[in-house]
Amino acid sequence: SLRELPSWLGERTGLQQLDLSGCRSLVELPSGLGELTGLQHLNLSYCRSLRELPSGLGELTGLQHLNLS
Repeated sequence: SLRELPSWLGERTGLQQLDLSGCRSLVELPSGLGELTGLQHLNLSYCRSLRELPSGLGELTGLQHLNLS
């Protein structure tokens, strides 16, 4: 069960989609998530243990779809 993502994830600036749906044990997202400038779709549905979103999430200017259900 995935509890956290690697810090180097923010280096993948060409990443367009990130689907973490159903990661019920995921507790936190890396602070570098805001560096994913190409990210358009982020799915965090059913991530029940996730307590907060990193402040850098506001830097995702290309984000078109965010699912937090």
